[in-house]
Amino acid sequence: MVIWKYYPSLEGGAERQCRKLVHELTGRGHECTVITAYNEKNLDRDGKGLSGERVIRLGDFAWVVIEFQNLLTSVIKILSPSRKIPASMLFWLSLPFTWLSRLSFMWSAKNYFCKNHSGYDVIHVHEAHWIAGAVEWACQGLDVPIICKEADYPHKKTISYDTPMREKLSGLRKESSFIAITEAIRQSMLATGIGRSRVSLIPNGVEIPEKRASVLESKAIVYIGNLTQGTHRKAFDILFESWVEVQKQRPDLKLIVLGGGDSSVWENYLKEKQCVGSVDFRGSVSDVGSYLQKARLFVLPSRVEGLSNALLEAMSWAVPVIVSDIPTHQSLVQSGVNGIAVPVGDSNALARAIVDLYDNDQLSVSLAIEGRNTIVSEYSIEHVVNLLEELYTGMIREGSSKKVQ
Repeated sequence: MVIWKYYPSLEGGAERQCRKLVHELTGRGHECTVITAYNEKNLDRDGKGLSGERVIRLGDFAWVVIEFQNLLTSVIKILSPSRKIPASMLFWLSLPFTWLSRLSFMWSAKNYFCKNHSGYDVIHVHEAHWIAGAVEWACQGLDVPIICKEADYPHKKTISYDTPMREKLSGLRKESSFIAITEAIRQSMLATGIGRSRVSLIPNGVEIPEKRASVLESKAIVYIGNLTQGTHRKAFDILFESWVEVQKQRPDLKLIVLGGGDSSVWENYLKEKQCVGSVDFRGSVSDVGSYLQKARLFVLPSRVEGLSNALLEAMSWAVPVIVSDIPTHQSLVQSGVNGIAVPVGDSNALARAIVDLYDNDQLSVSLAIEGRNTIVSEYSIEHVVNLLEELYTGMIREGSSKKVQ
């Protein structure tokens, strides 16, 4: 497995999914190695993960990027407490460090795979952006199948300026075989000219909890997502604007926000709107299930999303869900059947949906049951790993990632 960040680094959906797959695969007797970047000082360069997997951390500068960004954010906060550094400024100021960190990782990976490729049957890259091209470059001439998972919609054709050899890696990435986690993502990849035979459809997977949420006994609305991922993706503006409207009609409801990152901007916004006390920012938590088990509703108004692990987990707990109607959400949620979809970017529609669904116990229970049934039949981690084992076996049999069936 190759991924830029890995536990105990701050996890997003890709990182959690990688760890879930490793846990299930090692439990079935497969030997897994995770190749990742040296993102934090004092971590072992060659150590063991939670499931006994070997974790190898490559490169020398990735941790510098994080330290620089944290320092820059702290300085801005001291100089101007009310301001938040724009994401574009952070990107350009961090660019030299990011560029060097990726170059260091690429060369370390090339050296590592040249020495150790014979020990691996399959290389599974968990992100289909620059790192997919980097692994193809590092493994040129080596006889080992490579598969890359695409979780972003739409599929990006180019690689950004913070990556060395970006044009070369963009070309190499196109030679990979891919896993698309939703049909919408698969179609977007085919539209860029990637051959149909090189894109397999395998969704993310989740563990199915034995218990179910007691939705009718709760007044908690849950949102899960790292605040570091940006408003342009996660639509935090829509989330909190809608919540202000919800509070006018249902002041007894509570919004629980789970996820790392700086919440001060949104706390200030809620304070201006006089409803800061109705929102509980819990930060990064290790057990989201304990919150979902006590949730009344789950909301996810994202503008850009792959296949949200948080959404899958909420539905697996039989929590009724309200999502934006972006294509990747619609691959999973059939509005009115196993969830509710509202127009993306429409805070008023989201507020109405929250209030209406909270007031309709019968619909809430129906959506919750159908949502869980969907996850059990199509998105359980056992089902997903069955599909992966079939894919891996086919790749090994063919001897090349270019001929994946």
